[in-house]
Amino acid sequence: MNQEINFSNAAKRALFGKSQERQSAAKDPDRHLRVKVTMNLDGDIVRFFKEQADEEGLGYQVLINRALREFIDGGKPAKLAQDVIKEILANPELLAQLRGTE
Repeated sequence: MNQEINFSNAAKRALFGKSQERQSAAKDPDRHLRVKVTMNLDGDIVRFFKEQADEEGLGYQVLINRALREFIDGGKPAKLAQDVIKEILANPELLAQLRGTE
């Protein structure tokens, strides 16, 4: 059985997490403290986030916050490598193919 595996969602999960995993504010209160800021962004950047927000049904500020969080947390090569390894190890079909047992 030579079945092709779709990796399109695996990479996304590795980069952004499986879903909107919520975290208790008690565990990391600074992360849940919202601070109002005023900043100037290029029009094309705001337009991009607004279009993405419309597609996902979210607010564009939420997406900008996520992108900044990804830059801080997810942009670290060691963390990204760990996340990819976890995704690979969590996929028994892929492991079987890598072993050549499928």
